Amino acid sequence: MLLARALVLSCVACCVVASCGGSSSDSPHGSGGASGAAGAIEAGFGGESATAGSRAVGTSGASAAGSANAGAAGEAGAAGEGGGSGAPGAPITNGLVVVGTTVESPTTQHFVVLLDPTDGHEIARTQSSLPVLEVAYEAARDKWFVFTGTSAGPASLLIGSMTTTGFAVEQSASVPKPTNQNTVVLLNQRILYRTATHAGLSTADDELVLLDTSGIVKPIGTLTIPYRYALVNAAGAPNAGQSAGGRVFFLHDNLDDVSENCSASDAGTEVPCTVYESSLGVGATDTDLAFSLDAITPLAQIDRDGSDGTLGVQPSGGHNVAIVLPPRRQLDTHASIFLFDENSGAAVPPTLKFSLETATKKLDPTNTITMTTVALDPCADRLFTGELANAALLYAVPLAAPDTVVAFDPASADNIVGTIAYEPFTRTLISINSDPTKPTFSGLQIGGTLATPQIALRGTAGTAPWKVPQGLVPEAVAVRNPVSAPCAE
Repeated sequence: MLLARALVLSCVACCVVASCGGSSSDSPHGSGGASGAAGAIEAGFGGESATAGSRAVGTSGASAAGSANAGAAGEAGAAGEGGGSGAPGAPITNGLVVVGTTVESPTTQHFVVLLDPTDGHEIARTQSSLPVLEVAYEAARDKWFVFTGTSAGPASLLIGSMTTTGFAVEQSASVPKPTNQNTVVLLNQRILYRTATHAGLSTADDELVLLDTSGIVKPIGTLTIPYRYALVNAAGAPNAGQSAGGRVFFLHDNLDDVSENCSASDAGTEVPCTVYESSLGVGATDTDLAFSLDAITPLAQIDRDGSDGTLGVQPSGGHNVAIVLPPRRQLDTHASIFLFDENSGAAVPPTLKFSLETATKKLDPTNTITMTTVALDPCADRLFTGELANAALLYAVPLAAPDTVVAFDPASADNIVGTIAYEPFTRTLISINSDPTKPTFSGLQIGGTLATPQIALRGTAGTAPWKVPQGLVPEAVAVRNPVSAPCAE
């Protein structure tokens, strides 16, 4: 009966565990002082175990003894009253990395895992009955949003706070399921995300939904993007202060639309296709949104055979929005950076170029070039980006001097670049590869100066420690970027 009732709240169970690779007392966040009778918890990843009581998110009263694998234990209560094991945890006000992951052994389980970026060790984990699809953070209200769901049906959106005992869920809502993480945009009190995708179908439009998250979560509008301008990435710049809304930036291409976007090859054998950008302001009173074809701007052409670009917004009140596009490999070895103002959406010239090659690492002219991910430093005008599997390198690019780019190895388990996230409190670039057989969760310490950064793999000799649980598969990752970035004086 408890399990059936907990499903109404997405059946999320919360448990506190000792850190895998370091005790919670090593963390400046502390352990939160869990209480209650202990029950054995199989760590699932890292090959270690820990003990704690467990109970359903949203419950009140003492925690119960037993195995976390059994699901939730305790009486279900009003949402917002719980979220930890025993005593409620303390708010986490410094750096934080939040990971959604699935553990397949001994049984399939899903978790929201909190990591301390000072050394990467686990602070706490919260169990979910459904896979974690996306994790996002709203700085203005210090709120976390976790989408969970399966391949079929709607998603459950969980809203709450991250504390020293785990994810304290304050509200849950059944919402349309997002198609992927690259098209979920968080603004102040609003989320805009794609729910139906072009996905290679020549006449299928992209469909997005707008959620109002200011109180009880509810859909308030939709947005349709014509198939010619199929959505690749979307990112948001929230309004300053507490006002609802912000500006959404889109990166578009449709590499299947030969008649409109692609043309006959003029170099080598690859067909070139046009990539577009646009932006859309979302206000507090906006509901159904209109996509303006006049707002579409062509940027450049890329090879049709799998190349792609990426989009990112500078967090914590930065003013840069960056689109990074690969070159057509028969013509150039330099990627391009297009900058835009986060408030107006206007282009900020000039277009910047940086080399994807190093003295020892050259591009393969027969292989696609794909820029998979970009993260902007909230404290300096530079970006970090990566190329998937041709150069397979990460790059630190100062926007004022892109020709001084520093390229470095992503330290991936299978030598490819996945997703990156920049953690500002510890100046750590997190390099993530979600391959379930060879997962990567590397921490790269960023030092030196803006023009000449120094990059060192954390956890190696002479570097800061990195105690991320072994085998942690990062299916969704977000870091805490507060309104005021923690920049050194």
